[in-house]
Amino acid sequence: MTDDVEKILNEAGYETERLDTASERDGPIWGCKIGLKKGTVISLPGGSDAPMRQAVEEAFKSITGLDADFCFSGWGEKLTQVEELVVAEG
Repeated sequence: MTDDVEKILNEAGYETERLDTASERDGPIWGCKIGLKKGTVISLPGGSDAPMRQAVEEAFKSITGLDADFCFSGWGEKLTQVEELVVAEG
């Protein structure tokens, strides 16, 4: 499945990076988007991103041994065109 998605993206002119093989990571900032496919309707209580942000901060400290200097999160993010293709193919 991963090879199929990579092939589709490459044929569409997008560069891809395989994350299922070991490679060197550059930079001190990690990003993540998590959610549900378009068309799913949910109602979220205020502050519902706090438990997820706390979990990420705890994992960051576990991995790096350092407290994060910042952590931004919130509902309403958008997927890039490439991310939308991956979700649609998944």
